Amino acid sequence: MKGITRALSGDNNDLCPCEAQTSRCFCQSFLSGPARIMSEIDITSTSSMHIAGIDNVTNHMMCLVPIKSLDIRGSRNQVRLDPSANLSDCAIMIRGSGNLIIVGKNTRLRGLIYVYGNKSLIRIGPETTTETVRFSVGGRASITIGRDCMLSRNIEIRCFDEHPIYDLDTKEEINNGQDVVLGDHVWIGEGVRVVKGTTIASGSIVGTGSLVSESLTIPNAIYAGIPARMIKQRIAWAREPRLMNWEKVNFLSE
Repeated sequence: MKGITRALSGDNNDLCPCEAQTSRCFCQSFLSGPARIMSEIDITSTSSMHIAGIDNVTNHMMCLVPIKSLDIRGSRNQVRLDPSANLSDCAIMIRGSGNLIIVGKNTRLRGLIYVYGNKSLIRIGPETTTETVRFSVGGRASITIGRDCMLSRNIEIRCFDEHPIYDLDTKEEINNGQDVVLGDHVWIGEGVRVVKGTTIASGSIVGTGSLVSESLTIPNAIYAGIPARMIKQRIAWAREPRLMNWEKVNFLSE
């Protein structure tokens, strides 16, 4: 059971999803608190949960709102959910080992977090909301979603291609995974596709049906089209007019 000892010892503090990184932060409480440990002799299966493998660690039982479903087939995976996170309409599926899922406080997620392969990461920041979004994580790459992002319906964000492509001469794989990063306070419209190796700057809006195949690097801008291109700069958005906080929506000075 040495893997469990490492998982709870605090060796992964560099992966802390919050900004405090103190003994009182959520990640520290996960690493030292009542996380549910699944070993080979503790294979758990219910209608909404199936975990098989060794040294898997998850704290989904701590969530105030029960997760829709959790399906892990592999070893040494970690699922860190802030207790305030609402995943009642979100499924988590892992097929592989050594992966890490981090979901921050006051999030509400609907859709699917799908992790395939080994040693990949998805980190979703606090106060982010999604409707029907599929996160496809793999290829030893990562997806990072910032704070207070708002993602609409029928969206897919992926950091790998799921199926390998090889060079006939070298026999080497040529479509490796690449990280995807969404900054803080990003609004993604319905039907958007975000592919591997891209970044979306903080404060941005991506219009309905767009394809993000290149990085969108200018903050506080509107992007749209296939592929997405900037159509307006120096904008800010709010979930509702009464919620506009001008001090938190201008990222141009960063």
